Amino acid sequence: MIRNKILFFLSLFIFITSFNLIYAEEKWLVRTTYFPKDEEKLTLGSLPDLEIMDENIYVVENSPGFRVLTFTKDGEFQKIIGKKGGEPGGLAFAIEISTWDKEIVIKGNTTFSFFSTEGAYLRRFNAFVMVPCFVYVKDRLYLVAANPDREYLIEVYSKKGKFLSEFGAKFKKLHSSHLQKYYPNMAEWLVYTGHLLTDGEYLYYLNSKFGKAMKFSLDGTKIADVDISGIFGERGKEVIRDNEKYWIKEGISKERLSSQGWSVIFDDAYLCGDKIYILQRQITHEEYVTEKIPQYIIKVLDKNSFKLIDEYKIKKNESEYPRALSVKENDNDLVFYFTMSVREKSNIVAEYRREK
Repeated sequence: MIRNKILFFLSLFIFITSFNLIYAEEKWLVRTTYFPKDEEKLTLGSLPDLEIMDENIYVVENSPGFRVLTFTKDGEFQKIIGKKGGEPGGLAFAIEISTWDKEIVIKGNTTFSFFSTEGAYLRRFNAFVMVPCFVYVKDRLYLVAANPDREYLIEVYSKKGKFLSEFGAKFKKLHSSHLQKYYPNMAEWLVYTGHLLTDGEYLYYLNSKFGKAMKFSLDGTKIADVDISGIFGERGKEVIRDNEKYWIKEGISKERLSSQGWSVIFDDAYLCGDKIYILQRQITHEEYVTEKIPQYIIKVLDKNSFKLIDEYKIKKNESEYPRALSVKENDNDLVFYFTMSVREKSNIVAEYRREK
């Protein structure tokens, strides 16, 4: 009898807890400001990445100009770093940015250009390998390298371009058709696309194709290897199933490559404090190219366990979609910055805070 009562109350507790989780009040992020506001004075093109350092925001523009635009946290434009061109200080392309100790690094396809935070050109080197993502920390560049001839996933370079080490065994074997029909480096670039983050002591690699999260010490020792695909819901499962089918099990046609190649379960990730913030698009790539308006969600993970601990939805205009994310803790509050692609208008950087 006592055992049955215990089981009854335990079942009731589980039901109530599950009910509260399912029907918990949704959390929203609301826009507090955006910039630039004067399109005639400053028009922004494609904005694939942004970074916060000290009190400044560094925004990467890769079309029509290859450059970094700097703003104060209040949105006041300051200066432009870099320019389109192949000469010293010029950028052949601009995709991603990482900052460390008053230096910023801008990644092209295979090149890395170094500038001071004041905008002075410092140096550049070519890694001669396609790089899905990278991070700069303690005067070292850590690259996720798309190199089919190498066994390991992450390569380490000095800030002057000297190869130092490599680590992290690759976890996917591409279908043979990708090595026969297509540029193998591009295929690896697409399969291992994701985001490499650091807190100054550890590296965190999040793969956006298959939902794998890995944690390493800076010397390359693997500390954690976790499947986080379950946090992305049915949309995420659908994308991962398709990626497994076309990239690993069956191969992919050139016709399918144009859509499936860019199909990911999340668009960006950012580390702030002890949390990782993931920008997830609740729509498949094929639906996206038909111009359906997706819902965007921020998944919040504990950086040590990779467990989901919170979630936010983003209130935005119908004509906008976020591409990149940065987060800053400010006076016991969280401030979110997104680069926003805006249809038929100049793109913007938008500041969001939690709805109260």
